[in-house]
Amino acid sequence: MKKLMAALLSASMLLAAIPVMAEGEISVEVNGQSIDFAKYDNVMPYIENDYTLIPVRAIAESLGLNVDWDEETKTVSIYNFYKSIELVIDSDIATVDYETKSLDIPARITDDRTFIPLRFVSENMGAKVDWEEESRLITITTDDKPQLPENGMPEGDMPQGGQNGGGPRGNMGGGMTENSADIQAVIDANSAKFEQLTF
Repeated sequence: MKKLMAALLSASMLLAAIPVMAEGEISVEVNGQSIDFAKYDNVMPYIENDYTLIPVRAIAESLGLNVDWDEETKTVSIYNFYKSIELVIDSDIATVDYETKSLDIPARITDDRTFIPLRFVSENMGAKVDWEEESRLITITTDDKPQLPENGMPEGDMPQGGQNGGGPRGNMGGGMTENSADIQAVIDANSAKFEQLTF
């Protein structure tokens, strides 16, 4: 009898240590478009302890983000021109634009696939996330406008082209400077001189 009780106790402790994964497939939509997980070898998102983990490439590509993987440090980087997120596998600390933030659930490697916390990544990239319990549907809505820092420029290293670039292709601005009237006067004067020349 004592051996049976000990076995039952050991089994209950083992089950308690296993993460709780909810049953049933989860659907994910980004801006009204369903993510086709067949493109990702039918590796589906799952719920662990009330938090959804999703294959990194599925969510990154759907949000138009880039992904890098550092095998040595087990770090996955998700980024675009404006923002970046770094997640270390099994770490409850993430780095968002060089600022550390706590995670409710860390990134995981499950069946040789990298899974990341869906809500954390989506919301830190400026998206809105909603969950429909009955249909087990997650909807992600992004803002068409990029999420910029208060100074109007992305943080971190400048893009190729230096500080005057202002963006991936540069930004020359929408108008002339305060001296535009003077500049225009010079242009007009020179134009008049050229009109007087004959060839």
